[in-house]
Amino acid sequence: MSLNVLTSKEALNDLLTAEQTHHFFIFKHSSSCSVSMSARREVLKYSEHPKSLPIYELEVRDQRPLSNFISDLFSITHESPQIILVKAGNTPVWNCSHFHITEESLENAALENLSPSA
Repeated sequence: MSLNVLTSKEALNDLLTAEQTHHFFIFKHSSSCSVSMSARREVLKYSEHPKSLPIYELEVRDQRPLSNFISDLFSITHESPQIILVKAGNTPVWNCSHFHITEESLENAALENLSPSA
């Protein structure tokens, strides 16, 4: 599975409307940051799993207003790199940043936060 690029508030609003019944990740990063590049490699590894959730990414240097809008919308302090797990119904249930973004942390976040008992 590849990453889907978010480029505007309108695209985010379309995503939130369309994904009311699905879970997904939003990944915020900077292409000029080595920590972000490392995190992106981990996100890409996770995206190759057969049961991975959709991932929508944005480059914070190019999309600062959108990044801030996401932080405000979900009441999550902005960090970069940062990944947010959004549960069906558009509820953020988990986020992490920097070196905590790993293939394993994404797998665990989905399992722990989206299981029927969660």
